[in-house]
Amino acid sequence: MNANFETRSDAAIYKRINAIHMFEGRRRAAIGAMRDAFAFVDVYASIARSVQHAARRFSFRPHLRH
Repeated sequence: MNANFETRSDAAIYKRINAIHMFEGRRRAAIGAMRDAFAFVDVYASIARSVQHAARRFSFRPHLRH
């Protein structure tokens, strides 16, 4: 994703979490869960890009020979 979009969406999520009326401990837990989710998505996207790159690099394309 675009880094600028990620920054804006992250800021919007954190702003919304901070706007909700809740105990401070739960707020910290929610922010921690969001950080974990962002980290998971980053790792998953990195693995997906690596698999796509490997598939393109090692794929065998049939050649049409007459």
